[in-house]
Amino acid sequence: YLEPGAEVQPGIPLVLDNPEHALPFPDPQKHPEWNATNRRLILANWMTSSENPLVPRVFVNRVWQWHFGEGIVRSVDDFGSQGSKPTNPELLDYLAVSFQEHHWDLRWLNKEIMMSQFYRQASAEAPQYLTADPSDKLLWRKAPLRLEAETIRDSMLEVSGLLNNEMFGKQEPIKRG
Repeated sequence: YLEPGAEVQPGIPLVLDNPEHALPFPDPQKHPEWNATNRRLILANWMTSSENPLVPRVFVNRVWQWHFGEGIVRSVDDFGSQGSKPTNPELLDYLAVSFQEHHWDLRWLNKEIMMSQFYRQASAEAPQYLTADPSDKLLWRKAPLRLEAETIRDSMLEVSGLLNNEMFGKQEPIKRG
């Protein structure tokens, strides 16, 4: 910090700026109208462009992971060349494109996933599928999910009639005995 280097120009990390990409990031040198007030908007527009598939694919994969415990791309934190390949690339592409076509509507995405054949599957193991695909990479069953402690606690309080539905309300102690 005591010896400043060259001024950093607006742009994106080189790893994201692939010239073979369908929508390369615009060169800041060719746009003198870019100033400090709209650089973030330009970046946001580039990221959410219909020609840029990365952001909706990552987002859809995260939502899928939330519903199923694992993403369509199992390495949700590494979506690049070092990560794993999608188990169902057609499904990932369909959801990403449709999500953009529905104006990034999260409610639509959740409903689309929850009404899907994948979500409504039984979790029972089928021997013929288990031998062919023991890790369920092909999504032939609904894998059982671990419940969070808060979900279990709230379910128990609801069943017992002790759940206080008032937001930010005083918590009633659990009566024992």
